[in-house]
Amino acid sequence: METKSQEIMTLKEASNYTRMAPAIVRQMAETGQIRTTYIKKRRYFFKADLDEINKKNKFYKDHCGNIYVSRAAMCEYYGLTVCAYTQRIMNGWTLEKALTTPLHKNGKNEISRVTDHHGNTYKNIAEMAKQYNINTDILTERLRRGWDTQKALKTPAARNRKEMTDSKGRTYPSLDEYAEAIGLTRDIIYRLQKKGYTPKEIEGYVRKDTTCTDHKGNKYHSFRAMCHAYGIPHNTVRARLRYGYTLKEALTLKKHEKSRSVK
Repeated sequence: METKSQEIMTLKEASNYTRMAPAIVRQMAETGQIRTTYIKKRRYFFKADLDEINKKNKFYKDHCGNIYVSRAAMCEYYGLTVCAYTQRIMNGWTLEKALTTPLHKNGKNEISRVTDHHGNTYKNIAEMAKQYNINTDILTERLRRGWDTQKALKTPAARNRKEMTDSKGRTYPSLDEYAEAIGLTRDIIYRLQKKGYTPKEIEGYVRKDTTCTDHKGNKYHSFRAMCHAYGIPHNTVRARLRYGYTLKEALTLKKHEKSRSVK
């Protein structure tokens, strides 16, 4: 039989283990993403669920072995912009050189030239995007999210296709029919496509974010729908959760009423 330390963790241990803020860990537990149990009135979080969270989260490691929750966080630590870092890596810089070489005093990246997967050099990302007939914003977002150069340049933007094909190869004659089939609006799909999401990633977003459960076990098709049902602005609920409110308190407390569990 496994020991308690191998099966469950305290909130602090779970926060350190997943590298997420305690309020986020608590929120995920309230929404059923992490199972919990109580021992002598103290709450514990199941390690198996925390392991699943760690598998889904993508962490970034610098040349010193330090871990960051996002590429943006790593770049911010070294005083870089994500665009500057991405261009440096695309131009063959080592990770250490890309992170430790300071930007110009004016805050702009000293490198403007970029190279495609064939070795062709362009003045900037916009020129390369034009050459491959792809939107500059889509290309930049794909590179920011870690796509390799060839995939970022050669994968067509889904919104430019007349037909839509899902991750399993099923074809839909229009975006409207595809949206109806996966349960999202055109606007949400368009925003995801603009960020460079593939059909598989869009459908994964649907599975992750379309349902939400409140403290009573009631399910809603979205976080905003749940907040609307309780008559509380979704931004207020999110802010309360960040400050450590339980889901029940975040949804039911009146305006300006403070939580008893938050000092």
